[in-house]
Amino acid sequence: MDIPVDECFHLKHQRVLWDIDIANETVKGETELHIIALKPITEVRLNSRQSRITGVTVNLIQVPYRESDFLLAVLPDNDARRDFGDFREASQEQYKLASQGELVVDLKKNLEKGASVKIQINFELSKPLGGLHFVLPREDFFLDRKPHMFTSADKGEARTFMPCVDNFGDIGIGQENQTRVAPQYPSWELDFTVDSDMVAVCAGTLENQSTLPNNRRLFQYRITTPTPAYNIGFAVGPFEILPDPKLPETTHFCLPGLKNQLAHTIAVHAVAREFAARILDSPFPFGTYQQVFVDEAVAPISSYYGLSILSTSVITSPRIIEKTLDEIRLLLARAVMLQFFSIHVIPKAPTDAWLSLGIAGFLTGLFIEETFGRNEYKYYCYKLHKLVCEEDNVSRPPLMTELHTHVSEYFSTFAEQKSEVVIRMLEVRIGKENLVEIFTQLTSSNEDEGGNLPPLLSTDQFFTQVSDRVPQRWTEFKSNWLERSGPAQLKISFQFNQQSNVMTLNVEQQHDNIFTGDIKVAVQEIDNFVEHVFHIENQNSTVEINLQAKNRHGKRKKVKLENEQDIEINLEAVKTDLPVLWIRLDPDFSWFRKVELEMPAFMWAYEAEHDRSPAAQYEATCQLACSDVKSDIKRLLTVLQKMAINNKLFWRVRARAIEAIPELIQSLQGEDDKVTGFAEEQKTNLIKLFRRVYGIPTIRDLPRPNDFTDIKEYYLIKALIKGIANLKNGYCIAPEGVFEFLCELWVVNDNSENRFDDSYYRGHLLESLAACVGCNPSENASSRMKERFKETVADVLVIITNAMNVDKIAPSFQQAVTCSGLRAIARLQRKKVIPMQLAHFRDHCLYGHLMEVRKVAITILCRTAVRNQADMDFLLELAENDYSPWCRQLCPHILARETYAHMTELKENLKMQKLVERVWSLMNLGSSYEVRLRIAALELFSTFDPNTRENVSGNLKKLVVAL
Repeated sequence: MDIPVDECFHLKHQRVLWDIDIANETVKGETELHIIALKPITEVRLNSRQSRITGVTVNLIQVPYRESDFLLAVLPDNDARRDFGDFREASQEQYKLASQGELVVDLKKNLEKGASVKIQINFELSKPLGGLHFVLPREDFFLDRKPHMFTSADKGEARTFMPCVDNFGDIGIGQENQTRVAPQYPSWELDFTVDSDMVAVCAGTLENQSTLPNNRRLFQYRITTPTPAYNIGFAVGPFEILPDPKLPETTHFCLPGLKNQLAHTIAVHAVAREFAARILDSPFPFGTYQQVFVDEAVAPISSYYGLSILSTSVITSPRIIEKTLDEIRLLLARAVMLQFFSIHVIPKAPTDAWLSLGIAGFLTGLFIEETFGRNEYKYYCYKLHKLVCEEDNVSRPPLMTELHTHVSEYFSTFAEQKSEVVIRMLEVRIGKENLVEIFTQLTSSNEDEGGNLPPLLSTDQFFTQVSDRVPQRWTEFKSNWLERSGPAQLKISFQFNQQSNVMTLNVEQQHDNIFTGDIKVAVQEIDNFVEHVFHIENQNSTVEINLQAKNRHGKRKKVKLENEQDIEINLEAVKTDLPVLWIRLDPDFSWFRKVELEMPAFMWAYEAEHDRSPAAQYEATCQLACSDVKSDIKRLLTVLQKMAINNKLFWRVRARAIEAIPELIQSLQGEDDKVTGFAEEQKTNLIKLFRRVYGIPTIRDLPRPNDFTDIKEYYLIKALIKGIANLKNGYCIAPEGVFEFLCELWVVNDNSENRFDDSYYRGHLLESLAACVGCNPSENASSRMKERFKETVADVLVIITNAMNVDKIAPSFQQAVTCSGLRAIARLQRKKVIPMQLAHFRDHCLYGHLMEVRKVAITILCRTAVRNQADMDFLLELAENDYSPWCRQLCPHILARETYAHMTELKENLKMQKLVERVWSLMNLGSSYEVRLRIAALELFSTFDPNTRENVSGNLKKLVVAL
């Protein structure tokens, strides 16, 4: 029988009662399911894993039942196969079996079509391995921690904490070309019995709470709208309650002692809600909304029906600068957008998940634009695009694929990021207004006549609406960016024919995976700015551009820029007869691409200094930093200095220009005297700049007390410190005076009158002190230099050690100083300045340290694990046995990146067969109830063996050909 659980009957309503004992990590539950037969049936198949079933009745009559767990082990333990492809295929088969139901209830009679029954199931959970996570004081760790618990299940994993119908969408994993009846979702009653000092926070609306006679409390939640089981989540703990001051239907919950900081953290929520309602022309989809902040959260955001579960690490004080943009506003705004697209409007099938994730991310980006301005938004888009291009490769399945082993893979962090990039590429093609208009229509209800379906997202229907507004065939777009992996890799070169005044562009795709379509080239000529569009359809394409301007050597001239602004530019630096100042390929990021543009350094300099796009300026500055133009380096350094002090430039571009100065100097490898001269000159210039701007007016040699009121200025201070610290002379050591300058900043740091915390600033100083050490002096350095270097290393180690010891007694915010100290020590060891001693990092990886500290230590150890068997064994031990699920999944995830990049070292230093067996065991059986861990282990396994890596790429290439 190969029929999914929800095709033989309709689950009209489900009631679940949980009795939760947090101290003992146990749950006793009872659920009642109202079933209506869609065809004559004699049994009902439900999804249930991990729970111990203690009794089943049908219409109050006890009936037999049988249980299976198809996902416990994907392949039998005695199976000799150790191949990624075999595991993936077996996973899909097991998932299809699981979709037919793990719990089979015998009705003991034939139930006719249209007839209904009520099935009651009693179940228990004891110390669950997944789905629910209990946070407790453990042994000698976190003795003051408040016990609480919450759902940690991913999509398709609600079955791990309650019997239910837990299928996702209308297509199962691996079921290509098999159309199924659309699922019918139930309404819900969700009741919790907890200790009297506990609060239960659940998806839905709180209908009632009461005190029971046995010193217990009852919380009753209701969801009247048909809702899939994977959108049910809850948390139980001694939470403090904070009603939203602007939205009476919204409530925020946190652990004791964090309420004051929470009030500051959640201020952005109301702003994001108002923005979403305005841009979508639609009210918030749920009558109530709750946000609960917990320890050891398994994901940045876990979204459910009218509920978001986030980490307490998001909660911050108004005195902390660093989290203002990068974490808090982004996360809380995204949590709101996910309620619209992913929870209210849900994907019709797993392959449509990219659409809900992409829309939510796109709307979050628009919120950033409105809150922080267009420059910040453009920079955000540029960094996200670059990040996804670096992460994506042919070994990753595309966004729309049947290759995934579990539905939750469609909702991975990478899928979220790439989906957002793809939606933004679509915006370039059809316009923001058209796109938002489609989103608005999607939020309106399209329920069926019976009211059993929430609004559904379908990729085909979405592109139909896109075609209605911009009529064209969108198959090429879907084929390029949704059904294939990896970015387009474009190498651009150009020639100029002075006689005909024509520039010829040569575009080469440096990969067998050829992308096709129209692409834009922006040319800043000496007279004006011109855009050209041409079509790419082959691996090598050529386009001729007729230029309007002619070169004028050695003259200053008014130039019209992209924004129609006229500025005067000195043309003396133009080294060719080409009347072009700079070229940009695909300036709007309409392609998902990596671009290698062969452009002279003087063009990059003009673009960095004069382009009006912050993304273009930032990218050009990065290119300048790695320019290999020794003859023109003085002029390039002058350009970077002018950018650094130009208050009209975007502050992130100014910061990058400062950091690029030492990088550019280091490009003069082999010319020790020139490097030393430039390093000394820039040291003097940057320190003078620092003292002039940030010194005490009457005593310029002393830095003024900290005042971080101007946040942009704060980041520029940090950039200046980093730029000074990275300066190196021709002997690979810092110029004399750099270490003394940084020590002075550390010693006289005065934060007594600053209304902002300086934890991250002090951490930045520690990392800068380590950076100024650099690496061991070159052989031709003088004995005096070598002696000074040894003294500097000893002094830096003393400062770092003392700072970390003080941080244990008087902790900085989220122990930022300790995190920076670990990174500083790792840098010194990586540069072979001090001996490689890893016990210190292993200690900070262990449970008992803050999450932020553990992340840093684990990341450092993962870099050494490819060369050290003990480190690899230690990290796999964490993945297998650590208390925290986020830590268990983090270890193999980061290891996968490192092993993929350093496979040769891995094979030379580690026992590969033992390693393969251990990771295989982890992903096959050791992660049975933790789908995130299983996926991370599978990602790690796919990097170990060349045959496995080829299998992954081969399977993807076959899929591309088939598509």
